[in-house]
Amino acid sequence: MSTMSCLQVLCSELEIPSSSLKLCNRLGSGSHGQTFVVQYNGQLYCAKIYKEILNMAQEVKMLKATESCSYSPNLIGICSSLMLVVMDLAPGQTLQSLLRSRPCKLYIHRVMLALCQAIESLHACQVIHNDLKFDNIMVSEDNWDPRITLIDFGFATFRHNSPYAHISPEVMASYRHVSPKLASGGKCDYNTDNYSFGVLLRAVSSDTKCPLFSVLADILTKKKGVMYSLVKLHAYMKENNCDSCRESCWCAQCISGGVMC
Repeated sequence: MSTMSCLQVLCSELEIPSSSLKLCNRLGSGSHGQTFVVQYNGQLYCAKIYKEILNMAQEVKMLKATESCSYSPNLIGICSSLMLVVMDLAPGQTLQSLLRSRPCKLYIHRVMLALCQAIESLHACQVIHNDLKFDNIMVSEDNWDPRITLIDFGFATFRHNSPYAHISPEVMASYRHVSPKLASGGKCDYNTDNYSFGVLLRAVSSDTKCPLFSVLADILTKKKGVMYSLVKLHAYMKENNCDSCRESCWCAQCISGGVMC
């Protein structure tokens, strides 16, 4: 059975006719295809058009595997004739855009704590994202509580696969957030995502001068994907607010003694 036939069997109840989709605007492009905003049944969604059917089948498989995870987009359907997958349009802005807006330091603590929880939840589904970077993390807000949505599951796999095995060293130079183990064609595990989280923490600590994030980044990256439990790290981050960030923060919430959790 061909890859397309397998995909149609997997998503037989999710097939969407091309005539039901209206292309609105382009969101961006990546290694495996381009993303657009589309209108379907009167609602706006995200649609990804793939270059290769194998990549499409893999991402659909991962989205279905994370259906119980509240931090990934819901799979709405597929359009086989267009090699297109329709999913929820993630709310909010990218983590990169959020940081450019210079938010409150303690709010950044909340965001990184929520991100840690999102990665934990993904791993509970036995799925490794393999491409955790600022532009693949969406942040929305509900009463000062950040809500994380992880997007772009193009490199996501189950454990013990090698998502970057066929990418040239020249191209891999642009994947600085990927652990050296993966970059050399190795197999992924929870620690390869943990490494990427450490890279994110290091970048945030450099911007905010947060000593807590700097220490945690070292823990996660100094051994090229050191064995470390994100569950324990999450608990540690909840219990250890960064006093220097609170004391130097200018916002009214922190000045009045607001807490991180």
